[in-house]
Amino acid sequence: MADELKKNTSNIIPVVFATDDNYFPYMAVSIQSIMENADASQAFKIYVLCQTLSDDYKQLLQEQIEPYKNFSIAYVDVTGYFKDYTIKTAGIAKYTINTLFRLLIPDIFSEYRYVLWIDVDTVCLANIADFWNNTDENRMLKCVRDIGTLTILRQHAREIGLTNIRDYFSAGVLVFNVELFKRNVTFEDMIKLYLQKQFPYNDQDLLNIFCQNKVQYASMNWNVICGKCKVYNDPKIIHYVWDKPWKSFFISKRGRYFWQYAEKTPFYNIIVHKSEKKSVKNIMPLIKYSVMSFFARFLAADKMVK
Repeated sequence: MADELKKNTSNIIPVVFATDDNYFPYMAVSIQSIMENADASQAFKIYVLCQTLSDDYKQLLQEQIEPYKNFSIAYVDVTGYFKDYTIKTAGIAKYTINTLFRLLIPDIFSEYRYVLWIDVDTVCLANIADFWNNTDENRMLKCVRDIGTLTILRQHAREIGLTNIRDYFSAGVLVFNVELFKRNVTFEDMIKLYLQKQFPYNDQDLLNIFCQNKVQYASMNWNVICGKCKVYNDPKIIHYVWDKPWKSFFISKRGRYFWQYAEKTPFYNIIVHKSEKKSVKNIMPLIKYSVMSFFARFLAADKMVK
C-alpha cells in the first residue's frame, strides 16, 4: 500500500469509505453522486476499508466507475488491525465494526497530507473537492457540527468531557490532517479508551475527545442530517443517519436524491429488492398497531352502548 501511495499523491484527492456487503450497494450510490458532481479535471482515488467483500460486488462497482476516467478504486483489508481486540459497538443505532475503521486513516494513508472520509449512507450534491479545499493545516480534522437533537447532544458532550458543548461534531464527513493527527494521537490511544468505556456514538465520540479544540468547522450544509434538513435550503451532502431511503415505506423529499443516483448504478435492482423487504418489515408493526387500535376503540364503544 505504501509503495502505491508514493507513486503520486500530490494531485489526487483520496476519498475513503468503509463497508461490508450489506452496505456495499448504498456506498455505490454515494460514489455515483460524488462522480457526477466532481470536476472532471480533478483526479480522485477511492479507497474502501473492509474485511471480506463480494467479488461480484467489486466487479459491478468497477464497471460503474469505468466511464469516469478521473476516478479509480482500491480495497484495503483492515482485518489485521483488530485481531488483538475484542470489539463490541455501542449505541441505539445498529453500528457495526466498520464505523471504527476511520480511526485507521492516519496509519494507513500516511503518504497523503490530507484524506477525505465520507460515510456510505450519503449522497453528494456538490463538488466534493470544495469541501476538501482550504483545509487548515493547523487543525487535526475538518468537520461539521452535529446539531442533532441539541439538548441531548449537549448533555452527551458534557458527559464525554467536552469543554465547549456546542462544538460536538459529526464524523460522517471529515478531512484528516494526517501528519498532525499522527503527532497528537495514535490508533492504540483511541482503541484503549474505547475498550475502557463504550461510547454511545463509538468512534465519533473518540474523535471529539481526542481532537477537542483542534478541528476546523465547515458549513453545515456539507453534512445535512436527513430528518433535520428543513433549515437547509442548499444541501451539499445529505447524510441519511436516521431515515434511510431504502428502509422507508414512503419517499421523502430528500430521499428522492438517493433514488435519483441509485437508478444510475448497477446495484439499483439489488437495492430495490432489499428495500421492498425492509419496507414491508417496517410497515408491519404500524399495520398491527393500527388494527389493534381499531379493535380497542370498537370494543370500548361497544361497552359504552351496552
